[in-house]
Amino acid sequence: MIHYLTKNYDIIYFQDESLLEWKKKKHSKKTGRKVNCFSFGKQIQNSYLGKIKAKLVSLENDKSFKISKWSPTTKFCPNCGCLNKIELDERTYHCECGYSYDRDVHAAKNVKMFGSTKRAECLEQASVETLASALSELNSDTTS
Repeated sequence: MIHYLTKNYDIIYFQDESLLEWKKKKHSKKTGRKVNCFSFGKQIQNSYLGKIKAKLVSLENDKSFKISKWSPTTKFCPNCGCLNKIELDERTYHCECGYSYDRDVHAAKNVKMFGSTKRAECLEQASVETLASALSELNSDTTS
């Protein structure tokens, strides 16, 4: 899977989800109430999905770019900029501005948008730092 992604795409954007924190609600046999089951996150982390994420993290700055888990990829409307609450059982994202899209495709498009924006900012900052360093070296060479 990683080979396919790196061969077919110049850059892979992904969100830094803490898979170990994923939890699943299940019923307690003792109380009959719903309780959090944190082993679900551990199962995901150790699954193929967790291995793909680990490999993408190791490729970061070369072929992949990670965005913060706090980026509102599911809530953000790319049309008007509003943040809208969406429940887990809602499969379509709707905004008051009229924008509507499949929840997962919508979030994936936002991951790409946030990632490409943040990556451009990082590249711009690196260019400024490289230029400043080169000018500093040039100035020290001419004064010696």
